[in-house]
Amino acid sequence: MPRVLHQYIQQWCQEHGWTDLFVEQRQFWAFPPGSVLPVPVPTHALEGFYSEREMSPHVCLLSLSSIGLSLLSVFLTVRTLSPVPLLAAFGCCAIAAALLEEERL
Repeated sequence: MPRVLHQYIQQWCQEHGWTDLFVEQRQFWAFPPGSVLPVPVPTHALEGFYSEREMSPHVCLLSLSSIGLSLLSVFLTVRTLSPVPLLAAFGCCAIAAALLEEERL
């Protein structure tokens, strides 16, 4: 779970009077005002986080280059009848995905 998302949800909970935020199976739970049972944090709180964030130029460039590399590798695989371009593209895209995940933290 990205740290930035957790901080955003914590701030949302404080603003709306929700207490004791915790994460269970990749879902945020908290106690609403006057409640004795925790409930999932409303989806509109999560939608607010994603609507506020825009893709940075670095993320956009990395995503587009991964897509371009994948398409190029498919063409080269068909052209050369060898799976090596696909394997190379898979490795590069795995690294790109790790960098994108790191960017979100």
